[in-house]
Amino acid sequence: MTTAHNAETLLSILTGEMEWFWDTECNWITFKKDGTGHLRCGAGLCIFISADFEWKLVNPDFLDQVHDTTVTTSNRRKEHSQLISQFDVEITLFKRRPELFCDPRWISIPINDYNLGDEAFRPKRYTIRLEKGNFFSPGCVQQGTEWDPWYALRLTFDKSPYPPKQEWKRPDGPQIHNPFWELVEFCGRSLPMVKKQGWSSCIAS
Repeated sequence: MTTAHNAETLLSILTGEMEWFWDTECNWITFKKDGTGHLRCGAGLCIFISADFEWKLVNPDFLDQVHDTTVTTSNRRKEHSQLISQFDVEITLFKRRPELFCDPRWISIPINDYNLGDEAFRPKRYTIRLEKGNFFSPGCVQQGTEWDPWYALRLTFDKSPYPPKQEWKRPDGPQIHNPFWELVEFCGRSLPMVKKQGWSSCIAS
């Protein structure tokens, strides 16, 4: 069995997903066609980053390149991947609170510049590998059970889109359970689950 997707531009692939997930809870990134996006970071009930950003490719011509995103989903037993594209992107995080967190119910939640220094909001360049295949949600500890999400696409950054440890104000604080600055893989385009026995859990939940 294969997915119904086939020839797509890099722009449509990047912006066609609601989110690219590290896990299915709090940690994801999204790209929009208008050159903006959103980065979310958290653990459990704690949200540390919910930041809009601007993004642009260093070589914009890459956005119009067409790629075959068809993947085979039969006999899926383990992860496998095939490189689709590799490109450089510049991302600039914004300090301002997104509209959701300006609501009186959420205005007191400390996010963005409460947790990050000024350096985190300067432009940064990343090299991203776009792959197709069969992938687990990277945040899941026990992989391969019937409850683990599978994805057809994966973005791998050369360094995490979350600011490095030295740009966090309290990186060793009691609420920082995960080294978010080490997370580099984000998956998109969910696939049908494989029905197996067992349980799974996500380390960020």
